[in-house]
Amino acid sequence: MLLRAANNIRRSCWHNRLSYDVAQSYQYLEAVIHLLFFDNIDVLAQEMDNLELCPVDCATFLWDKLAPLLSTQARTLLQIHCERTQANEALEAAMVQRRESTHAVRYFVGLPFKHRKFDYVACIIRWDATCKADETWIQRMGVDSLDRGRHQPFYKSVVLDQEATQRYVAEDNVEAVPLPENYIEQFFEKHASMAKYFQSVQVEETSGNLKRWRLVLSPESKANYPEDDAIASAWVQEGVLP
Repeated sequence: MLLRAANNIRRSCWHNRLSYDVAQSYQYLEAVIHLLFFDNIDVLAQEMDNLELCPVDCATFLWDKLAPLLSTQARTLLQIHCERTQANEALEAAMVQRRESTHAVRYFVGLPFKHRKFDYVACIIRWDATCKADETWIQRMGVDSLDRGRHQPFYKSVVLDQEATQRYVAEDNVEAVPLPENYIEQFFEKHASMAKYFQSVQVEETSGNLKRWRLVLSPESKANYPEDDAIASAWVQEGVLP
């Protein structure tokens, strides 16, 4: 019965418009039920690959409370994912991205944009001077067919869509345009992680419905991207980008 309930939770997440934090809570509950009662380790591994774990949860509830209740295989699987999540968090916290003349990065963390091809709205939370995805992803997404291929900046971005997805977007596909202010609230409603990256908002001083605006970096993000703040402010105030 619990496994059936877990499957119902999954279907509810698929078919209902849920905020990011609510959807993540449902996915956590589904994962806990499967880890406790489902013995197909291959299916469990696939489900865990699709679950975005919170580093704080890995260090507290998931490992301290849940892990002792699991079978050896399920506990090992959970340990792998918790350790990976915490390692990635540590790497992100220590990373400092500086702009180099050899790889001109045009956009900045905190920029809301439209995708040139698919027209969805997203916001940049990280960037790489060149594509850092693995070769399989590069081939599957046809990255080398872009004008600048893989040798251009790529931006990890959160998307305003029903599933609250994250995308890795080539600079060729980023279009910086004025957008409605109500998107700001939507980003924070759909993506609980936004509070980690940003602390406030800067909006163009104009009476129009469409405005240039950006999300102001949190102290942690500013330490990771020390040069982005000045570029972001110039975009909002003057409409200027590198």
